[in-house]
Amino acid sequence: MAKILVSHWGLTERDLLLIRNLLSLSVEWFGHLELAPKAGRTGGQIMLIDLDRPDAHEACERMGLVDSGASIISISAHKNRCLPNSISLQRPLVFRRLSEALNSISADKSSTSVQVDKQSRILVVDDSAPVCTFMTQKLHALISPDTSIDIASDGGQGVSLANRHNYDLVFMDVMMPGMDGYRACRLIKHINANTKVVMLTGKSSALNRVKAKMSSCDGYITKPPQDKELLKAVREYLPQAPVREHTGFATGMTAYR
Repeated sequence: MAKILVSHWGLTERDLLLIRNLLSLSVEWFGHLELAPKAGRTGGQIMLIDLDRPDAHEACERMGLVDSGASIISISAHKNRCLPNSISLQRPLVFRRLSEALNSISADKSSTSVQVDKQSRILVVDDSAPVCTFMTQKLHALISPDTSIDIASDGGQGVSLANRHNYDLVFMDVMMPGMDGYRACRLIKHINANTKVVMLTGKSSALNRVKAKMSSCDGYITKPPQDKELLKAVREYLPQAPVREHTGFATGMTAYR
């Protein structure tokens, strides 16, 4: 899913802080929307404008908002003050009402930006380059070459890729710098509930298995993954991908370190 640009004009610092917090802290909006760095920037798919400013209507005409095609959210302390065909938010601006307004207009915007993938796609998320190489070689030996395999070096990059591609299966490390695998799993599941996520980690305690399940993952494999575990995961979570009868796992593989 490509990011939707949110333009703004006339908002207070408190308004901007609330919006930034909503876009960065909410699972629902993380990675989906991007706030324009400067006020008055045109070209955003969504525009938030403060109609209580004296020059608000002049600014609307100057930016050509009515004919811009952007979805407009009018903000005012007055209940009936709003632009034509816009969503009205009455001050004080709060998380819940802002989230509801964004939700009411973002679904249609985002549906046109989702990349449709005809082939099966797998994503491997791990901060270890040798692990990524190992997993890529293993999976290419196991399944059809028509299946695309992408690599992400941390949780944030994995979520970013999941916003742009419809992944069928994700192998997710747990302990990574920045965003860990548990949070990345929850965000990817929110982006696409049909994506299957298998946690791939050196942590094998019962507690970590519980934490993995709480993150909504579909499976759990301890490193280094055994051939039969990878085969089982692919057959269970990627049934449309043809599995090769003779994988050659025992030869030609890069050592796992």
